[in-house]
Amino acid sequence: MNFTVLIPIYNKENAVFFKSALESIWGGQTLKPNEVVIVRDGPLNDELDRVIENFSKIAPVKEVSLPVNKGLGVALCEGVKACSYPLIARMDSDDIARQDRFEKQIPIFIENPHVDLVGSNIAEFIADVDQFNSYRTLPENHEQIVAFSKRRNPINHMTAVFRKEAVLEAGNYQECKGYEDYYLWARMILNGSLCYNLQENLIFARIGNGMLSRRQGFVFFIEEIKFQHALRDIGFLSRFQYLTNLLLRALPHLFPLWALHLVYKYLLRGKS
Repeated sequence: MNFTVLIPIYNKENAVFFKSALESIWGGQTLKPNEVVIVRDGPLNDELDRVIENFSKIAPVKEVSLPVNKGLGVALCEGVKACSYPLIARMDSDDIARQDRFEKQIPIFIENPHVDLVGSNIAEFIADVDQFNSYRTLPENHEQIVAFSKRRNPINHMTAVFRKEAVLEAGNYQECKGYEDYYLWARMILNGSLCYNLQENLIFARIGNGMLSRRQGFVFFIEEIKFQHALRDIGFLSRFQYLTNLLLRALPHLFPLWALHLVYKYLLRGKS
């Protein structure tokens, strides 16, 4: 089955990391994509332009250019519409795909025609891709994924492969700052899409040293409240689930960094 890889990029991304991400979805892959859609979210610097230019010489690249930076939701929305094939694999611009990622994920859609969304677990690293710092392991089957999704994001975004038709029927990516993927999964689930998570680390995700500090503070507290309100408005959460999430998800954004680190280490991530 033919498929597209969808990657958004904006001016502040690291060109070296971007080059490595692109190389990981092409050169060593045991199953190569039929198309790579790169969405330029606003004008890029010369280094990023050169990375795209060089990659276009060896891979089937389609570029989508937004005149100004619009943010992830808009960039992915336009990117999905530009994809030529029925399956779309998401990829972040600074992560590394395992060599057999697509060989593992794509056949699931052929063998299970009712499945619309397939993700996997991830291994997280800071600087050295051979030294994993933590892991994000998610439920495998649809029923477990739905139950988990009422509390936390059930699909690692950078691992997601989905049917284009199912995403469009659910309203495509929408602006929902910081939660563009989670909001889409919720709408897909409400729309009847079946989900599955492979229990393998198919993406090595670059997290950086300042990840927790970037999730701390009043701004993130407010964004979390807005997102939970959005989930309640579309009927994804009951009133009790909504209030529980405000307590368990929104409040930690106000914790001091040391406390947030403990929550992340012992509740949200695994070490193996």
